[in-house]
Amino acid sequence: AHKLFAKAAPKSNRGLIINALQYSVFPGAVNDQTRMKTMNDLAASDAKHFLILFRDYKCQYRGLYSWDQFVMCFIQPLIRLVFRYDSGAKNFSQIPTKHLGATIDGFSIQDQFWQKPKIPYSSAASHRNN
Repeated sequence: AHKLFAKAAPKSNRGLIINALQYSVFPGAVNDQTRMKTMNDLAASDAKHFLILFRDYKCQYRGLYSWDQFVMCFIQPLIRLVFRYDSGAKNFSQIPTKHLGATIDGFSIQDQFWQKPKIPYSSAASHRNN
């Protein structure tokens, strides 16, 4: 007896994310330690789909997250840019959507949600003494 349909399995982008970490996000020997730590964290997860958090359109790595529909509905309003990884070109390209879905491999959040660097208070009196 042949099966008429297969049970829908969740799509996984694990292989694509591993490729992105190796060739785009953490390329070269200088990034070996960071790449290996991130890939070990990915290997320890049983999640099927992952998203890379980037700082902005320059795709500076800030974190790796597993896909969770419930959590993603809360993150949706924070999204600024959405990216898809092209394994042939070995780079991320911005795609024109604000909705997270199974075809998304990376995202960035709006600028106001990033922690601003702390600039130490400088008083005029301390400068006069130098």
